[in-house]
Amino acid sequence: MIKWFPLDNAGIFYPSIVSDRVTTVFRVSATLDHPIKVKELQEALDKTMEDYPQFNVQCRRGFFWFYFEENKKRLLLTQDSLYPCRKIPIRRRGIHPIQVKVFHNRVAVEVSHASTDGTGAFIFLQHLIHQYFIRLGYTISHQEITEELKKEQLEDSFKKYFKPQIPPPRKSDKAFHVPWKAESKEVYNIITGYLPADRVKEVAKSFGVTITEYLLTVLGYSLQEILLSFPPKKRRKHSKPFRLMVPINLRKIFPSKTLRNFFLSIEPSFDPELGEFTFQEILKIIHHFMQVEVNDKYISRQISRNIRGQMESKLIPLFIKNIILRSLYIKMGESKYSTSISNMGIVEFDESIKERIKNIEFIPPPSALCKIKAGVATYNNKMSICFGSIVKETQLEQLFFSHLIKDGIPVEIESNRS
Repeated sequence: MIKWFPLDNAGIFYPSIVSDRVTTVFRVSATLDHPIKVKELQEALDKTMEDYPQFNVQCRRGFFWFYFEENKKRLLLTQDSLYPCRKIPIRRRGIHPIQVKVFHNRVAVEVSHASTDGTGAFIFLQHLIHQYFIRLGYTISHQEITEELKKEQLEDSFKKYFKPQIPPPRKSDKAFHVPWKAESKEVYNIITGYLPADRVKEVAKSFGVTITEYLLTVLGYSLQEILLSFPPKKRRKHSKPFRLMVPINLRKIFPSKTLRNFFLSIEPSFDPELGEFTFQEILKIIHHFMQVEVNDKYISRQISRNIRGQMESKLIPLFIKNIILRSLYIKMGESKYSTSISNMGIVEFDESIKERIKNIEFIPPPSALCKIKAGVATYNNKMSICFGSIVKETQLEQLFFSHLIKDGIPVEIESNRS
């Protein structure tokens, strides 16, 4: 039984910055081939919360830091809403950092980034779906949740792989942001494109790059097209580097089974002040940047910076930290990148239920400055690319998907926009 534990190095600042706009909540979801049986899903959720006790917690305020402690309230299923990723008031007593929502044949898990990252959330969703189908009479082969595994899943891997002798990375300057007005705070517009994953892989391979590098290039090229469409005066005003944030799952670099946050972001960029870049030029920049930066030595610099910051501020009272962290989030976080794309890779479920799951989606958390962000996930050769946006304009999404279609990739579009 978990009594309490500190937030991990990535999670510590999220409770300080959460708001109706910057909710810090992301979503992973599965669409099944039948209407959800609520009774069986609630039983599956009860079992999943028992197996993953690090989610059965509430966030509490300490004198120096927020921390998680055991939450004795039962987590209940809720009805899904039109707009995803709404704020979870995790600083309120009795509130779990995770919610499970149901609509017709879709199961959605929404999570505060204070508790885990996309990989951890997909593992939770996978276990939940497996437990659900077990209650429908299926035989599912899944990993046994031992006490030793629970201990490993609770590990703060940032601290484990911190190397104090490694210097921090260089600071970045401000990046280009689309100059469009945000809608009201409850609005989070979603446009999802469904694509055949094998065709995307084939196109990326024809360019000699990975799928993530190809999608990043299309996104960066689309941002450049938006800037070039502005009148000269407006173009000069907004002519800042296009910097794309790419979260990296550190479990693929450092051995770890943690279900807590264990990711860092790298930021390939190109500067419009140098002139207009061709698609091939952007592709080369991003490809070589990714090949160099996704490396344990370079990643260790960011871990070093983040852990040092946590250590140096440990004696500052929490009410002062809250003010500092909100400021740092804007100055050193959102202002430094134009948009982000998170590729969760291939999500797998037991072979016996493979055909009963139709779609898998990942929706990134809404952001105040980076008004449009994308999340990618693949299941059973079907790739979903979900754009989350707080603006009315859809130019970026249209340019992005149009480019994929020009490259011979068929795209099926869905949206919650009216």
